[in-house]
Amino acid sequence: MKPIKRNLFLATVLLCFLLVFAFGIPLFNAEPYTAEPYNVEEENNDYFMPASEEEHYYIAENDMDDIPIIMQSASFAWFPIEERLGQAMLIVHGTVTGKSEPFLIENIHYGGRLVFTDYYIEIHEVLRGETSTREITLRVEGGVTDELIFIVDYVPEFEIGGQYILLLSTPVGGLWDTPGYYYYLSGQSPLSVFVLEENSRSLQSLANDEDIFVSYANLDEDGFSFAELRRNLESINATVPIRTVEDVRQEAVDVIRGSTERGVYTVSAEELETEIYEILNAPPYQARIVR
Repeated sequence: MKPIKRNLFLATVLLCFLLVFAFGIPLFNAEPYTAEPYNVEEENNDYFMPASEEEHYYIAENDMDDIPIIMQSASFAWFPIEERLGQAMLIVHGTVTGKSEPFLIENIHYGGRLVFTDYYIEIHEVLRGETSTREITLRVEGGVTDELIFIVDYVPEFEIGGQYILLLSTPVGGLWDTPGYYYYLSGQSPLSVFVLEENSRSLQSLANDEDIFVSYANLDEDGFSFAELRRNLESINATVPIRTVEDVRQEAVDVIRGSTERGVYTVSAEELETEIYEILNAPPYQARIVR
């Protein structure tokens, strides 16, 4: 395999498997293009579907039709809640207190930029794992900037003041990881978010949100109680070790080895060992915030 193709494959593997954990397997279909202005009155617009009406109006009113747009869609494999709880590195009950303006992140090795948005979470209770602060940052893909529009149809919208149960993971050396103290949704998945209803007893899965354009199998989790979640976590915390960065990287290696053995990915033995070495020894940060 030529070096360029090998590097492109490695980049894809790092993005899909170092950031996306075992319970959520996204199948990306993202292609940049320049779209005509979005008409919010038109129900079946064929150009793009931003994640929120706020973005619809912002793009339309600011004459942003000459700005490149990247659309990203995904499908996630459904796993029982017990498995997803065990995969998370940190689980918190918290309130969204604010969010950043969307900002550009640039990969310093392979080039390319994407847009991300940070949400600020006040922690009421840590349910799994540990954190030394009472406020954390949740980083999600997507947003609108003057240089790039990144539309991600599976990222939930978080309401300021809303209470959530969040299944989180730390950066593990992925293509868009920057220095700083922040978390991702575990598996980059809406399956990692539950809304805590006003009575603080019932949980609502955001994966059933009609604005999230993702298909799921066997998903019927609405209305289970916070008490049930706690009972599940008591057992999981007592028996399931919290995953580490090293665990996640080893899982990526196992995926590559399995793909090679099945003939899905064909490389020489030397190339395979080189790629495995690069994954296991990837730097903790491969990107920087541009602005």
